[in-house]
Amino acid sequence: MSYEVMKTETANEISSSQEFMDAVIEISGLKQFVPTIKVRDDSSKALAAETRAKVHNLKKSLESMRKSAKGPYLEMGKVVDKIFKPFLADCGTMLQHIDGEYLPYVAEQEAKYAEEQKRAMAKAIEARNVDETAAKAEMMTPKNTIDTDSGKTMVRDSLTVEVVNEVKLIKAALDGRNTIPLDIISINEAKLRQLCRGDMYSEKRWARYGVKVVKIKKVQTRT
Repeated sequence: MSYEVMKTETANEISSSQEFMDAVIEISGLKQFVPTIKVRDDSSKALAAETRAKVHNLKKSLESMRKSAKGPYLEMGKVVDKIFKPFLADCGTMLQHIDGEYLPYVAEQEAKYAEEQKRAMAKAIEARNVDETAAKAEMMTPKNTIDTDSGKTMVRDSLTVEVVNEVKLIKAALDGRNTIPLDIISINEAKLRQLCRGDMYSEKRWARYGVKVVKIKKVQTRT
């Protein structure tokens, strides 16, 4: 039996009950009468008490009917829960085991990656220092010269560089196995501040990417 059929049959069964219909009729009359009650003397006090008792008994009767109509479905719900409970418990146990194996491994790999990045950074800085030293030495070393009628002409090599794949170049700079210095990567700080001001990521998530976000309130006075 489909849910819609069950819902329709249940509604029809309740609404066609004589006990329910009698209660509905009595409530309809009381809804018109109760707002007119004004307690001003002993007589009106007694009438209010009598009417309250009627409403209270009606409420109890309706609650009893409601529980009686709902009871079989609650029992059916217990049967359904009992069928699914052991299998849900099995899934929970399996997930707990997988998480116990998976999460520590992921944490270990992230720690290793962070350490590799740290070593790569140190290596890149060291390589940059070496390159700077070599560049200074090259500046002090005479280049190839050619004797001409006007004197000695210095010969220098010239080249042009074009980046055709920025992603590959950045990955190479971050890879600790290479000696490409990290200072070839230029951080757009203005764009970064704009992103941090927005709702793109939380401060905690930015920290995972190596960005510390510090919000400072500045007071500006205009005259």
